[in-house]
Amino acid sequence: MDKNTINKIKLLKSIQPSREWSIQTRDILLSQIRAQGQAKMTKPSLVAGAFAYTSSTFSTVYQYSIGLLFERPLALAGTLSVFVVSIVGTFFYAQTSMPGDALYSMKRTTEGFQTAFVSPDDRPQFEIELADRRIGEIQTVSENKGTSQEEKAKNVSDLIDTASQNFANVKRSMEDTKSVSTPKKMVEIAKLVQTKTTQYEKTLVQLQAQSTASDQQKDILTQKINTALTDARATETKALQIIVDKKEVAQISDNEVTLQIEQHIAQTQQRVEKIKVYAAGLTNGDAKTLATALGENAQKALEDARTVLGKNEYQAAVAKLDESKKLIQSLQIQSPSGETGKEKINLIY
Repeated sequence: MDKNTINKIKLLKSIQPSREWSIQTRDILLSQIRAQGQAKMTKPSLVAGAFAYTSSTFSTVYQYSIGLLFERPLALAGTLSVFVVSIVGTFFYAQTSMPGDALYSMKRTTEGFQTAFVSPDDRPQFEIELADRRIGEIQTVSENKGTSQEEKAKNVSDLIDTASQNFANVKRSMEDTKSVSTPKKMVEIAKLVQTKTTQYEKTLVQLQAQSTASDQQKDILTQKINTALTDARATETKALQIIVDKKEVAQISDNEVTLQIEQHIAQTQQRVEKIKVYAAGLTNGDAKTLATALGENAQKALEDARTVLGKNEYQAAVAKLDESKKLIQSLQIQSPSGETGKEKINLIY
């Protein structure tokens, strides 16, 4: 045998089978051994079989996990990339979902997790952001012509409840002065609250005006909206009180505070005017008397608010303004809704 042939034979000894081939071959042999010995398996063979099965399982797991990590990192990276992209894509797509969509529950669950990790100092602003999302969803859902009136009414009702809860959480945060670090931060939140509650009120009033639901559904929706408006305006009033109370430390000018209060007075005046018009058109004596008296009292409270505001008595002006708002709200609370022979006072102010 020549020297060249001998060297080739020696080279064959250094050739090793691939790890993947070795694992697959071993698994096949172990499977055959288990199959042949299963009929007359003794106690020692049971242990051996269990060991073989465990080894086979471990090798398979190793092959497609740890082994894949070291032997085929590019393949593993590709698989993980597809997985991560799918999860991230689903997450972001869920953020655009609406009530009734399959991923909407994921969107709300995500918001719940986010809330848990928001600091107390940032919690009020985050609650406002959540309320803002619900306001947008209310607008979208109410304009969706692809859903039934019953489904639309349910979704809108749920969204109103959630948005109102968000505003209530903000109000509690503003009442707890320790939850926000600085007066300036509290004033910033208060201003943002006023902007968003105004937007919320407009959305609710527009929603009621454009509703094509049945009379019964309209009545239910109106009551829901009135309750939501009452809660939103209570939050709005608290925000105004914060601005007045923190005026000095937050370095807010007299002109800015005066403008804020004047805007509230103007909005409340519009509601009083609606009461006057509505009261004039009532035919039921009790309802007419009630509406007229409350309208006059609310108007008187507003005039008092303007008077003390002219003297730069800001806290007194806010108190009179709040008195007028509560008189308007009491008209809704005392409305004889549903009673036979009486007209319903069920306005949205």
